[in-house]
Amino acid sequence: MQSETTTAVDARHHRLKRVAELLRVLWLTAGLLWTSARRQLAVFFILQVVTTAAATATLLVVRIIFGMAQGPTPTTQAAQVLAIAGLLAVVLAVSSVSLTLQRNVITTMSEYAGMHALEHVLDVAAACPLDAFDSADFHGRLQRAQNTSQRPVELAQALLAIGQAAATAVALVGVLIVIQPELVLIAVTSAVPILVTSAAASRRLFVAAVSMVRMDMARRYVCQLLTSRSSAKEVRLFEMASFLREKNRSLFEQRMTILRRTMRKNAITAGAGGALTGTGIAASAAFLVTAVGSGRVSVASAATAVAALVQLNALLTAISANVSQVYSNALFFDDYQIFCHEARALQRVPASALPSVKTLDHIELRNVSFRYRDGRRPALDDVSIDIRRGEVVALVGPNGSGKTTLAKVLCGLYQPSDGSVVCDGSVIDESSAVAYRNRIAVVFQDFGRYQFTLAENISFSVDNDGPARRRVVDAATLSGVQSFVPSLPLGYDTELSRELTDGTDLSGGQWQQVALARAFYRNAPLVILDEPTASLDAMAEERLFETIRTMFLGRAVLLISHRFSTVRSADRVYVLERGRLTETGTHDSLLAHGGTYAQMYNLQAAPYLASAK
Repeated sequence: MQSETTTAVDARHHRLKRVAELLRVLWLTAGLLWTSARRQLAVFFILQVVTTAAATATLLVVRIIFGMAQGPTPTTQAAQVLAIAGLLAVVLAVSSVSLTLQRNVITTMSEYAGMHALEHVLDVAAACPLDAFDSADFHGRLQRAQNTSQRPVELAQALLAIGQAAATAVALVGVLIVIQPELVLIAVTSAVPILVTSAAASRRLFVAAVSMVRMDMARRYVCQLLTSRSSAKEVRLFEMASFLREKNRSLFEQRMTILRRTMRKNAITAGAGGALTGTGIAASAAFLVTAVGSGRVSVASAATAVAALVQLNALLTAISANVSQVYSNALFFDDYQIFCHEARALQRVPASALPSVKTLDHIELRNVSFRYRDGRRPALDDVSIDIRRGEVVALVGPNGSGKTTLAKVLCGLYQPSDGSVVCDGSVIDESSAVAYRNRIAVVFQDFGRYQFTLAENISFSVDNDGPARRRVVDAATLSGVQSFVPSLPLGYDTELSRELTDGTDLSGGQWQQVALARAFYRNAPLVILDEPTASLDAMAEERLFETIRTMFLGRAVLLISHRFSTVRSADRVYVLERGRLTETGTHDSLLAHGGTYAQMYNLQAAPYLASAK
C-alpha cells in the first residue's frame, strides 16, 4: 500500500474537483446507503416530502391569515378565522412530528450505514496478508477508514439540505426577477466567494485530519494504558501515571497546534469571503435605493426585494456550507474507498480461486529467505528444513534468531522473499496459502487472550452444544484445561475477563493451556508449538512433553523452545542463529559435535549438575 503524503492528499483534492469524480463518490455513497438501510432511506424521503409540504402549507396559511386581517372582519367571519387558526395548528404539529421522525430515522440509518461501512473495512483488513500489519502507514489508513463510517449519512444529509435550500432559493429568485432582474445577478455573484472559501476550508480540515491520525492513535494507546486492567499493575508499580498523563498532554498539544493553525487560516479566508459577500449585499441595497429614488421601483416592491435578498443570502450561505460538507465528506469517503481498493489489491487472489490442500505428509522450506519491509538484514537467510508426518522436529536458537519468523513463513502467514514452502511436492504460494493454513494449528508464544467464554476461546464458534461441546471437552482434557474447569463459576460458559459481568481471569499457565486446547481442537495434521510451556509450571510442562507424541500421534510437529530439556526426544533438532541454520541433528549428535547447541545445553544444565554434586 502506497505511503500517504501531502502530495497524495493534494492529488485526491484536485481529482475530486472534477465533477465526474465527485458524482462518482456521491453515487457510491448512495449505493452504500441503499444497500445498508434502504427501508430507512425510503421512509426518510417520504418524511422529507411531508416536511416540505408542511412548510409550504404553513406559509400559505399565514398569508391567508394576514390577508383576512387587512380587511374588515365581520362577526360572521370569526368561525373562518378559528378554522384557519386550527388548520395552522395542525400543519405545525404535522411539521414538528415529521421533523422528529426524520431525526429518528437519520439516527437509525446512521447506525446501519456505519455498521455496513465498518464491516466492509473489517472484512478487507482481515483478508490482508500479515506483513501489511507491519506497516505504520497501513495502520494509519486503516484507522481513517474505520472513522469514515458516518460519512455516507452526513453526505446524504448535506445533499438533502442543499436540495431544500435550492428549492426555496429558486422561488425567491423568481420574486427578484419580477421586481428587478439585475438583483439576481448581484445576489448569486455575492455567494461565489463563500463557496470558494468553504471548499478551501474543507480541504485544509481533511489534510489536518490526515496528519493527526497517528498522534490520535498514540493518544488512544496511552489512555488505554491508564485505564486497562492488563497494564494497571505496572502503571502503579513503576509510577507511570504522571509520565503517561504528560505524554497524553503533549500529544494533545501537538493536535491542537495543527488544529489552531488550520482554523486560523480558515477564519482568514472565511472573513475575506464574508466581506466580499457583504459587499454584494450592500451593492444590492444601494441599487434599490437608487431605483426607488428614480421611481423605477416602488417602496413596497423595494421592501419585498430587501426581504427576499436577506432570505436568499441566508439560503445561499446555507447552501455553501452544505456544499462544503459534501466536499469534505466526499474527501473522507473517497479515502475510505481507496483504502478498501488498495487493501483488496494486497490480497491478490480471490477467495473463490483458492485451491484445496488435502494432505500434509511432508513439509519443506527450500532455501527460504525473508526480509521485513523495513529490515536492514534478512530475518531468515537461505533456510532449509523438512518435517514429515509422525515426526517431532525441534527448532532452537538465541533470542532474535528468527525462530518465530520461520514459524510464520512455515504456516503461510508470510510469503518468502526467496525460496519456497513445499507441501507434498507442491509449492505453497499466495493462491494456496489460505487452504494450507486451514490445515495447521499454531500456538505462538504471544498467543491471544480473548474476552470470550472458555468454550469460545477454544473453538472460536458460537455453537458449542452437542458434538461441538464434546470436541471442546476433549481438547480441554488433552491440554490440561479440564483440571480447572470445575473451579470456574459457569464452567465452559464462563467469560474470561474480570472486566465483564460474572467473568473471571486465568493465570498465565492456565491461559497457555487454553491456547494448547485450541491447537488440539483444530485437529490439524501440522502443529507448530512456539514456546508452548513458557508459562507452565514444571509438573505441567513435564506432563505435556511426556505425552506429546501420544497427543499428536500421526501429525507433524514443529517444537520451538528455549528449554533444551524439552527437545531431547525430538527426532531432529535445527539450530538457528541470526536467521541462518548452523547445525542439524539429533540431541546426542549435536552434543557430540560440541557446537552452539552443546554450549547452550551445557549452560542450562550446569546449575542442575552443580547442585547434584
